[in-house]
Amino acid sequence: MKFIDRSKVPVPEVFKSNRYFRAKEKMESFFKHDYKQSRFEFDASVWLRAREDIINLFDRKCAYCESPIGHTSTGIIEHFRPKSTVIDLDGTQSDGYWWLSYEWNNLYLSCDVCNRHKRNKFPVDGKRARNNESLSSESYLLVDPCRKEDVLSAGFYYDNKGRIFSRARAYFVQFIAQRILVLCNRRTNPLFLAFAFDLEHHTHIA
Repeated sequence: MKFIDRSKVPVPEVFKSNRYFRAKEKMESFFKHDYKQSRFEFDASVWLRAREDIINLFDRKCAYCESPIGHTSTGIIEHFRPKSTVIDLDGTQSDGYWWLSYEWNNLYLSCDVCNRHKRNKFPVDGKRARNNESLSSESYLLVDPCRKEDVLSAGFYYDNKGRIFSRARAYFVQFIAQRILVLCNRRTNPLFLAFAFDLEHHTHIA
């Protein structure tokens, strides 16, 4: 996974516009009240207006698998931390990170396949941030391609017993395995196929 330096692309103008502030105010007003009985409609036009900036930031490649956008898909604007509902490793569902819905730093570029596999999955180890809480103490279980320390720690190795081993602090192995297995459909290299199979069934996380 390649590190993406978000500072190389200025924050798009839409995140300084009246449209952004109106959308954010409407969202915050909704979530201040008892919202469990209704569903909030986010204003997608905010992040869609930043589409070209997001594509340029990620060099026209998926943030997760680095497939060129246009080869596997036209590209989807992805919320790294899901906005509506979030799913943990055990399948438990809880409220999403609604307060990050319009934030530039939470918007990523994804291909169709990675977006379909990731969906609303965002597992954490321990307490999840809630309702505008700080994210600093949250231990998330995905590698963030926009955090250099995450990318540097995300590697897979064979140990002396032939098992796939990850030194990653937290790497969502199932998600990556599914993506690699999809890529296997286009490859005939038996070593590549064996690696993908081992990754899905025999990975050990440090």
